[in-house]
Amino acid sequence: MRYSFILEGLFLLPTALVAAVPVADIDPAMMDREVARLNGELEGRVDQPESPWINDNCFSPENVEEHKKDESCPKKNELKQGSQGDWYCPIKIGNNCESYCEQNLSWTFGKEQPFDNASCRAGSDCSLSITQSVTITETTSFNFGISHSAFSLGASFSFSDSKSTANGISHSKPDDLKDNCGYWTFVPYMVTSCGRSAKADIHKNIINKWCANRVDGDMCVTRAYKTKSGTAGGKAIFVATDCDSNKPLPFCKQDEVFLKAGVARDEQVHIDYKASWWDGDQSKGPTGTAKYQCELGNWPMQ
Repeated sequence: MRYSFILEGLFLLPTALVAAVPVADIDPAMMDREVARLNGELEGRVDQPESPWINDNCFSPENVEEHKKDESCPKKNELKQGSQGDWYCPIKIGNNCESYCEQNLSWTFGKEQPFDNASCRAGSDCSLSITQSVTITETTSFNFGISHSAFSLGASFSFSDSKSTANGISHSKPDDLKDNCGYWTFVPYMVTSCGRSAKADIHKNIINKWCANRVDGDMCVTRAYKTKSGTAGGKAIFVATDCDSNKPLPFCKQDEVFLKAGVARDEQVHIDYKASWWDGDQSKGPTGTAKYQCELGNWPMQ
């Protein structure tokens, strides 16, 4: 015979004993559910993440400045202030003693992903078709101490290891690059969630479970931005190349997005562009000499 009741007035302390219920007759699964019910911890379990992707009404690369740390999205988990004035992310047994409290979102352009069969010869129109696509590859490591699902419960987007696909948009080769070789590439928007995480060991006795040995930390997670349709968001651009070596041409022949740090597959692209700035200051842009030499095809200067 199994007892189907628990005295709700009982204080469920880790060391509590229940003389009224024979230990041998307790169903462990039933006990776990009842304890969680009494403690109000059945809501929002880590295997039940909320929306599949970010709410673009509060955050979108189209309306937030690149690199800006934005706090517009509602917080799923709020930080709480401790007795010593420190701020921490709450944990509870119902979420496996782990949690994530997002503080801000930001975005930047990621590494280029060339479209398949999108190379262009000199003199050709070489348009990009909406039927062409590219698979966005991402690093799938997640070594932050908490699970994917715990992160998703506190972040504005859900973590996923699945690959995303970007579709081409109907684009024509830039008029000033008609005589150049090149290729079409996709530069994804990469969204970063930064916040505070917490994780503890799960301890239990016959009637209860609790969190112990808590560890807190700051963390940031970056993933490719997805649109409402589930495809990757970003920019499709044309990269001008040397017809013989296939190396990218100097900065004056390239889309400004391609020149950003971390975008081109060849890091030298950004290094050479950086060398053109007035006083090494990107906000001042390239010097007149650098622009002139670039148009002559002599940049970086030998």
